Amino acid sequence: MIPRSGYDAIVLLTAVVLAISFLIGGCTQQAPVAVAPKNQSLQTAPVATAPISASTTDKEPVEIALQLNELPNDWRVINRTNITRTQMGKVFLTLGWQSGQTIQFLDPQQTTTIVQAISIYPFENISQILIKNRRVEVLLGLLYPSMTYENITDPEIGNESIAYKIIDKTKKDSPIIGYQIEFSKENAYVEIAIFGKSLDYELLKAIALKAAAKIT
Repeated sequence: MIPRSGYDAIVLLTAVVLAISFLIGGCTQQAPVAVAPKNQSLQTAPVATAPISASTTDKEPVEIALQLNELPNDWRVINRTNITRTQMGKVFLTLGWQSGQTIQFLDPQQTTTIVQAISIYPFENISQILIKNRRVEVLLGLLYPSMTYENITDPEIGNESIAYKIIDKTKKDSPIIGYQIEFSKENAYVEIAIFGKSLDYELLKAIALKAAAKIT
């Protein structure tokens, strides 16, 4: 078991990334995010788009959320929280955000965490969420220049999806601190990320596919 301070660092990092993603959305209408600094490696990649049908899920976020039996053995839930309107940026509220939940899991060694965030929107606005989130990530890079988002191969999950690795440029030996997948399916928007010591992207992708299968 790693020292408690290391455990706290993992939990804090995940919480900070999630909180910024939610809250900073309220600034995206005014912030100059069209052009990133020259040393900023984040670029908006083409988004894979599958045929979209005008179907919606009648499930609540809690019904869509991952369960322990959908993760590797001996992982545990360390946080499960309903997202409130006050946590969402104005731009997402304008797009009709309805409800959401975050769930955070910790591995047996307490070195790696997986976090899932689910939000429900009107179907007619769901295709705009991925674009808005990319602007949020540009802003995150501007506010925290040591943190960089680099696109990786699209996982082709749901109707639209994107994936990237999160890099801390201040770390020379192990600069990759996380991977994240975002996708929309029907009228749900899901973000799933892994942070910590054991960064298994294939595990994250497999879990994201399980999450997508629950949205019906």
